[in-house]
Formats: sequence, C-alpha cells, structure tokens
Amino acid sequence: MNPVRASAVLALCGCTLAAAPLPGVAQFQISGERTVNLRTGEKGMLVSLEPFGPGGARILAGRVTVSHAEDDTGAALEQQTTNAFHTVSVGRVDNSKDMTSREPIAFSLWGLSKDARFIRSVSGVMEFIVPDLDPLSTAVIEALPSKLGSPVDSPELAAAGITVAAYDRASAAAAAGAKAPGGPQDYDSGPLFGPSHPPPGFFRKIEMEDGDVAVAVDDRDDRLVSVDFEAPDGSPLRYNHAGNYHSSGLPGHPGRRFDIYRMGYALPAGARMVCRITTEKALLKVPFHVDMLPIPEAGPGGRRALGMMGVSLQGAEDLTRANRQYERESGDSTAHRPSGGEFEEMLGLWIDAPLYAAFLQRDDSYSKLPQLVSSVFPDYPSGVLLAPGAKVTVDVSFVVDEKGRVEAARVINSADGRFDASALEAVLRWRFRPGEIGGSPARTFVRVPFVFVAPIGKPVDLFAPPSG
Repeated sequence: MNPVRASAVLALCGCTLAAAPLPGVAQFQISGERTVNLRTGEKGMLVSLEPFGPGGARILAGRVTVSHAEDDTGAALEQQTTNAFHTVSVGRVDNSKDMTSREPIAFSLWGLSKDARFIRSVSGVMEFIVPDLDPLSTAVIEALPSKLGSPVDSPELAAAGITVAAYDRASAAAAAGAKAPGGPQDYDSGPLFGPSHPPPGFFRKIEMEDGDVAVAVDDRDDRLVSVDFEAPDGSPLRYNHAGNYHSSGLPGHPGRRFDIYRMGYALPAGARMVCRITTEKALLKVPFHVDMLPIPEAGPGGRRALGMMGVSLQGAEDLTRANRQYERESGDSTAHRPSGGEFEEMLGLWIDAPLYAAFLQRDDSYSKLPQLVSSVFPDYPSGVLLAPGAKVTVDVSFVVDEKGRVEAARVINSADGRFDASALEAVLRWRFRPGEIGGSPARTFVRVPFVFVAPIGKPVDLFAPPSG
C-alpha cells in the first residue's frame, strides 16, 4: 500500500490490519465529525469506533481515555469527558431486521485550531468489555415471571455488590404502595413513584403499562453494563426502552436507577433476564497511538468514514495481563496486626481519628478474617511517565467495617506519591465479607500492597484504507 494514499496511519498495541473478518479479531469502523461549542466557540471533533463482524460482536461495550492529543498545527487537544460503559441503548431490541442496537464507542477532542486538517497524534487506552472471557460477568435469572416483585438471587450480582429487583405493573404498584424499604419508590425519584415537581409541560407523565417490565438497580460501583431478556431457548425477546429510564442520582441515592422495558406482551413462563457485569477478567485494556487521523471538512453530511482498524482480542487479553496496572502481591487480603515500630508508625496515621486509633490499640483476636468479595483496578495516573515495565509499590492500610465496607484508608508506605490517590480511590470501592469476633461481625484492619506497572508493549503499524 502506498502510504501517501492512506487516509490514516495508525499504530496500536495488539492490533492488526482489518482487511477482512478474522477469527478473534474485533473490527471497527472509524468515523468522525467536526463540532463546535455554541456557547464558547471552541472547536472539536467527535470520533466513533463502531464494532462489526464476528469479533466485534463479542464486545458488549467500550470506552476510550485519551492521555495526549494534538492537531497538525501543534495545538494541544483535550478530552473533556470519558464515556461510561453503561448506556441505556446497549442491548436494546427493536423491530428492525438487526435485532440488537448498540451504541458505538465514542470520544471527543476539543481545542482544534481553525486551520487544522488532521489530528497529528492521539494516545490513550481503549477498554473493552468482553463477557465471554469470564463466566462471572454474566448473571442469568431463570424463570423471571415467578420472581417478579422482589430482589433476585444471583451469586454473580452479589459478588459485584449489585442488587436487582424486577417488577411487572401489578407487583410494582403493590410494592410502591406498601412503601416497604427497598421498594420501587426507593429507586425512582421521578414521576413514576417518587415525589417529583417538574415545571408544567417539562416532563410528561410516565406510567407502567401491561406487558412492561421494570428493573430496579442498586449499583454503587457502576458495574452493571446491560440488562437483556431472553426466551427459554435463549433467543432475544423484543422490547423498547422508549426513553423510559429514570435515575435516582440524587444526594443519598448513588448508583440507584429504575428502568422500564416496553414489552407489549406477557413474558413467557420460562423467560429469563441476563445481566452483564464488568469484571477484571472481562475487561481488556489496550494502549493505543494513532497518527494522522483526518478531520472531516465542515458541511452537510455530519459524520464521515475515516477508515477501519482491527484489534486482536487474544492479543489484547495477553497485553492486558502484561500491562495490568497493579498486582495484589499479598494474595487474599488478611487482617493485619502491626508490631514493634510499625505499630507506632501506623498509630500516627490515625491520630486524627481517635475511633480508629483506639481500635488499633485493642488486641482483638479474630475468629474469622475478612474475605474479599469484589475489587476494582486503580487507574494508572495520567501524565506519569516511567520506563516501560517499571514498578511502583504503594502499601495501603484500611478498616473493613461490620458490613464489609472499606473506610479510613491510609497510605503506609509509598515509592512514588503520584500513585497514592489512585490506590486510595480504588480500595474505597472494594467490598468484603466482614471479619468476625466470637461469631459476630467486627471491624478489622487490612493491609494490601499495590504494585503499579508502567505500560509495556511495542506498537504495531496499521494502515487504514482510504475511505470513499
């Protein structure tokens, strides 16, 4: 291929040229369009990666985090937001021939100069959720009609710290009318069950109809990616969100939402609900670098095709393991009782919190140690440059309370203070089965060393074919 004719030259870790569908290769159509902030006049570009083909069908959702980008005039570009994995459109089934409708993986770059013609370079990390890599990333609720009106029992959801309850019209009305804790009114603060006083005409009244299924979700760590419904034979059931999605994202209600699925028919007796969850094994992280990405001309037509690329999912899986941004070297987390000089050092960290300092001084004997139920990766700090493969260790100590939640996290030792905040933010989202003293749940101190590893891997050059 003549590089002069190529519409884009890409270099991505773990990627291959996507000339034709290949087993284990996720193909993406790259498209983009110019945009402008009407309030400030700032110019930007929206980029979409739309998966297709057998490999692309394995990817449930994705997102892109940009660490560096500049246009051909040298102007530095900024990604103002990072899209979340969960979108209400993921997994939607409509009446088109293509029964599944999925959102493309999108990101935006802002700060384009007036005369920019292409993005000179953009680097960052692509993250993909591939459910078939981890059985624990899929929770199947069998015989759903018999379980309407109450929280469903699922080991996979419980391990992820997620509570899900499903309702039809009758059971939702009965549960909301009873106003029992954990009922629909605790999840929906919109016009359906919760107190809502919108300006006249601003919100239309929304009610459940016969044939609708509502799903109440308590997902504080934002790990539930999609919910789908299937017939007993595994074929997808048709439904439509129709915009009926309510979020109780008010103070005191983090992670709670209430979603209505318009079925238009009674669920079959053996219908099942399938929940997809973000887990460590199902989440692939692929560093990428793109050179000479064209910027579409402004004008009618909006989004324009820019080229194609392919990502080897096997290569991405290998790279994710090699580039894992931390390793839990201690294995299973265990309660930690300091001794000697270490005791005085740790005690000094909680001197501003007498409750924890007094607890640390007690000589408790645990009959059962806390057990880790779910954890998340700390993010590798953006803008921190280390030699490829270099390691940084951060020791964190924290308290697991009687309900298995983490509190009072403190850094004990750190090889590089730039990594401290990331380690602390992540560990506060961990969940445990609490430790016990004499058969009763009890607070315990836990210590975990995190090892951050700088990304490694040599990029592979890709040439995207000319569009049009």
